[in-house]
Amino acid sequence: MKKTEYILLIVVLMLTMAGCVHQWPENPIDPTEVDVNIWVDAPVEMTQYPNGAAWVDTRLGTFEPKEAYDVDTSLYFRRYIVEINDVQSPQPDPVIRKVFTRSAGDTSAVNLEVSLHAVTYSIVVWQDFVYKPAAEDRYYLTDTLSRIHIQDMPDYTGSTDFKDAAYCSKVLDLNEHEGQYFTTEDVTLKLLRPLAKVVFVATDIDKFYYRAMQHSPSIFGSLEVSDAAATTLAEQRALLATLSNTVSVSGYFPSGFNAVSGRPNDAVLGYTFQTVPFMVNKRAVLAFDYVFVGENQTSITVNMQLFGPNGDVVNTISDLVVPIARNQVTIVEDEFFPVFDEC
Repeated sequence: MKKTEYILLIVVLMLTMAGCVHQWPENPIDPTEVDVNIWVDAPVEMTQYPNGAAWVDTRLGTFEPKEAYDVDTSLYFRRYIVEINDVQSPQPDPVIRKVFTRSAGDTSAVNLEVSLHAVTYSIVVWQDFVYKPAAEDRYYLTDTLSRIHIQDMPDYTGSTDFKDAAYCSKVLDLNEHEGQYFTTEDVTLKLLRPLAKVVFVATDIDKFYYRAMQHSPSIFGSLEVSDAAATTLAEQRALLATLSNTVSVSGYFPSGFNAVSGRPNDAVLGYTFQTVPFMVNKRAVLAFDYVFVGENQTSITVNMQLFGPNGDVVNTISDLVVPIARNQVTIVEDEFFPVFDEC
């Protein structure tokens, strides 16, 4: 009798174990892998605010014809970061994260080939510029593409076109390939620029040079200046090179961007950077910068303070309300240099 009971118990245990071994999970991952061929196209060129006129990229020359603003692009890489996330996975880390670089001037389409299971993914791409030879963060912090952030002060930098950046995001549904083998999927992504550009241009550099020479020559410091009323561009450039400009933003400044949603997601109160004005096409570019902006037009309030070679304040410009829009350049032109007293 006991022997029969033992045999029945063993049979029950074996059936129970067999049921456990052969039970499939509720949502198994299909073992099929789809070969995904991703192409990333360069962003469209920026246009001029507010009329949409063509704009010349200052990275290779501002306000054609280019005169004195040459940037050595050989010092930089154009960096691409690609994150692919399983949208149904509770894990925050991407399934795939790839970082690769090209030369700074290479704007041709980028190709990436990956193998993915037949589920739904989000593909996020971020493109920016970094110093050679490494691909480490330079102007933007990119630990995760859902929380990209500008550099904190004092590491924040303005007046460089290598702060230009672009992103794109797309949901990729591969569920239709479930159970299929040797399948491919082609994906084309178009980069978008999440930034506006602001340029401050002084149109009175020639007047300022002459007025300062007549009424306040100490502003030039040790710079040797001509007595001629008609100054040369070389002399004006030399003067600008001795000046410095402190640019500050009043109120909140967009500091973070979510490349998954395509929206700014953080702001800081006030931001400041220092720069040196430079000559382009007989005008003085006092400063310029790139600013995160959402889909709607907005504005920032900017202050500038110009200093001479001895550290004396040359002029203070306050409360410039600058309208900005995504992928557009706002050029603020005025006579920003001081008018000296005639006495």
